[in-house]
Amino acid sequence: MKAAAYLRPAVPAVLGVVLLTCGGSSPTGNTPPTTSTTLSPTTTTMPVAQNLCDRLGFVPSPNTACARQSSGSFQSQVDAAISKTIAENAGIFENASGGIRIKNIGKYVVEVIKNVNDAGLCAGFDGEELGVKSSNDSNDQYDISTASGFVRRGDPAYQATCEPAAFPVAPPPPIPPPAGCSLPSSREVACGASSQSFQGDLNAAIDQVVKEHPEVFDTNRSKGTADGYAVRDVGAYISFVAAALMQRGFCARYDGEEMVVKRTNEYSDHYDILTGDNFIRRGNGQYRVSCYPAAF
Repeated sequence: MKAAAYLRPAVPAVLGVVLLTCGGSSPTGNTPPTTSTTLSPTTTTMPVAQNLCDRLGFVPSPNTACARQSSGSFQSQVDAAISKTIAENAGIFENASGGIRIKNIGKYVVEVIKNVNDAGLCAGFDGEELGVKSSNDSNDQYDISTASGFVRRGDPAYQATCEPAAFPVAPPPPIPPPAGCSLPSSREVACGASSQSFQGDLNAAIDQVVKEHPEVFDTNRSKGTADGYAVRDVGAYISFVAAALMQRGFCARYDGEEMVVKRTNEYSDHYDILTGDNFIRRGNGQYRVSCYPAAF
């Protein structure tokens, strides 16, 4: 949004089209045993309560003309929301040369949205910038993080004003929960590298599948890190790993590229568990991103 004027493309509601695709079809393969795992429901299934956004509803058109004005109308509210997020979530930031580095971009964006909405405005995220509005006549766009992952605020954060407002347009239908998952559907707002919370459980689930279903693998062929066996039946491998994760108290689904894992709808971790030439992927490169809220 650095150009003086442009037409803003369509964006999906207040949600980010971000670092991955969520919603690819699952591969076919052997069907694992069903599980009876029951998870405690959570109310955090979509972006935090929108308040004014709910009252304003969806915008009638995703196309809008945008241009930078002398200043943003909501700069003070956005800066206050960022400062509150930093004060209340110290663990996701660190002081570094160049400013405050964001260690968890997904949670950062979601918390800033919540704080802007709590201030009586409507905020959303398009995957790159924060949109803020008080009516559907227009909205401001703010880039609240730098390319190198630092907090950005003040006048450099303001990018443009769009008329009419560019968000939210109607989102696609939610992804249904996988069989055996008691959590309701959820949709991500922002994603970024974080703490890889579930990687140990994921690899324990893979170990379980290797032990219980050796017919799915060629254990005479391995690649990369320990026990990165060749996968004979990709569909069965994916299905059995998801089932093993369910047994450990997670919800899991394969989006066509990555195994998406969640314990609540606060966030989901995304893992690439298969190399391009069909070996088990372990170690570096397995974890890809964390999304807030969860991506399914």
